[in-house]
Amino acid sequence: MSTEIVYCIGELGEKTGLKTETIRFYEKLELMPVPNKKMNGHRIYKQRDLDRLLFIVKLKKTSMTLQDIKQYLSYSDAGQYEECYNILQYQQKEVENELKSIQSTYDLLSYKIGNFKTLIETTRGVKLNEHQNIRTE
Repeated sequence: MSTEIVYCIGELGEKTGLKTETIRFYEKLELMPVPNKKMNGHRIYKQRDLDRLLFIVKLKKTSMTLQDIKQYLSYSDAGQYEECYNILQYQQKEVENELKSIQSTYDLLSYKIGNFKTLIETTRGVKLNEHQNIRTE
């Protein structure tokens, strides 16, 4: 007898951080397979459904569009691994570019903070510790 764990839509939402409406929307877009249903009509999901949804969430965080995610999942389901490879490689490059942009912004903020720290210490005679906030009341 199989003891595979099953989830209701609410549990899937809790585990993914998605609203149940979003999960249903993903089903309508065919990002998720049509779930089996209990006798009372409630959807039931398996671990593979949860894993797929978690991956969709991760891809969304990379700014990948739902259309591109659907295309990727279609290729994956069809065993077209070369296409999957190309899509993910492209998305990885996009994420890499975003990380570089964020790092550049972080570096600029660090530079500016350092300048203001020096100004405050030299003009106000106050020694600041790293990450110390200054009250400006």
